[in-house]
Amino acid sequence: MNVTRAAFEEGLRHNCLGPFLVARTAARAMMPRRSGTILLTGSTSSVLGRAGHLNLVAGKFGQRGLAQVLARELWPKGIHVVHLIIDADVHEGEERDDGGPQSDPNHIAQMILALHRQPSSAWTSEIDLRPWNEHFWEHC
Repeated sequence: MNVTRAAFEEGLRHNCLGPFLVARTAARAMMPRRSGTILLTGSTSSVLGRAGHLNLVAGKFGQRGLAQVLARELWPKGIHVVHLIIDADVHEGEERDDGGPQSDPNHIAQMILALHRQPSSAWTSEIDLRPWNEHFWEHC
């Protein structure tokens, strides 16, 4: 109840409108070639609402819906659309103070490249990446 209208609108612009504009521009460039990959990056907030995160959740839910609609519209045109949930602290050269789980950015990049290289007879529409030792959604 304490989220301001401005904060809510900013969350929607950042997490849903921005990806829409980028995806639309990318799709328009890819359609003549009938190939390409569009990855929209979400988080657990794309599928699960948590108290105190309304302005993030609304935009991430919208982004996930955007990816689903784009996949249905663009796959037949040869464009692979994936909603990529990265639910991890990404390792940036230093271990976390609490020793908690982190994902290696090189491993995330390898998965993104693998998604781009998937054969069209076995495309993924959504994938969830997280470190092996994370306790699934305990923070929710």
